[in-house]
Amino acid sequence: MELDNGMVSLNTSTGEETWSFLLPEHRGVDEETDVSVSPDGSMIAFSPGQSMVLLDTGSGQEVARLGHTASGPSQFTVDGAGLIGDQGLFTVEFDHDAHISLTPWQEDGQEWKSTIPACDETEIVDVSQGVLTHDQMVIEYSCPFQEPVTVGVDQSDGQELWRLTQGKDYSPDPDIFPAPIPSAEYDFGVVGDLIVLQNISEERGTVVIDSISGQVLNDKIPSTTDTPLLRVLPDGYMTVRESKDEDSDDKILTYELREFNGDLKREIVISTDVTRGSLNNFLVLEDSLLKIRMVEENEEQDMAVLPWDGTEDLRVPLPIEVDTTGIPSIARADREVGPSTFLASPGAIILREFPGNKVSQRTVGMK
Repeated sequence: MELDNGMVSLNTSTGEETWSFLLPEHRGVDEETDVSVSPDGSMIAFSPGQSMVLLDTGSGQEVARLGHTASGPSQFTVDGAGLIGDQGLFTVEFDHDAHISLTPWQEDGQEWKSTIPACDETEIVDVSQGVLTHDQMVIEYSCPFQEPVTVGVDQSDGQELWRLTQGKDYSPDPDIFPAPIPSAEYDFGVVGDLIVLQNISEERGTVVIDSISGQVLNDKIPSTTDTPLLRVLPDGYMTVRESKDEDSDDKILTYELREFNGDLKREIVISTDVTRGSLNNFLVLEDSLLKIRMVEENEEQDMAVLPWDGTEDLRVPLPIEVDTTGIPSIARADREVGPSTFLASPGAIILREFPGNKVSQRTVGMK
């Protein structure tokens, strides 16, 4: 868990603290902080301002400490302090090409450097993003007056595996719901071994690429006002569709899991009362869909457990408050109660409180 002055590690089965790394003199007022976890979860880096501390996530022991010149939210991009890998720190220098390096955490680790061809010799490449999956590093760059290029790199030796050009190999849907600002730039997010161009929200995007093969699995995942895209998953995506019950005129919601080619895999049909606030505040599990109900004043907050096999749903009272009804932006609502704050972990489902205008934010673990 990231605090404004450090990190605390919890046993997710019990909620007990296992270790902490705190900087009492740092309050996060004058300097931004950031946290990055390696793909296999073995390393975590904490960056207050222009320094970075790397810790072993199991023990909390310090592995490395270094300074850097980045500041703000770009600290852990590939052109800032670097990307936190399982085996070492990935950094990049650039002129008209991108020069990537791996500095291993261990003294006996294998260091390498590689060059990724990019722009003409007179042009300077702009490396806009870098992300890590389990085996690949993916960087996105652009040359002046040209479309962005996405390149897959082997983490073991820095060799280029594949490259794709936006507008040629894939094209983001310009008509997604909600409509984006035309000049907006979107980051790639990692979902398993997939990367998703997040042009809607975290882990929501109409372009999905396999980072291992470089294959574009789909760049036209439908997302409309009537059937919005809710989440990209490692093996497909989820949408929701609203309709009317012909017998009672009640509103019905259908949550659908689909293959990347659009084929339907599973669905849940439920009344809108059970899933009030259908676009946000959910967690997709193998056997069920968890949905936090948005409630009226003086109603008890609860979470619906909706089995994918169609058996009866359950209601679980929530001991914390989760109220995102006042947030008009789907993307911001997902940041408050979404992939990093409502998630499955070993031993528990973790949910962070979002209590409206209140300051307190508690975290609850549910079996």
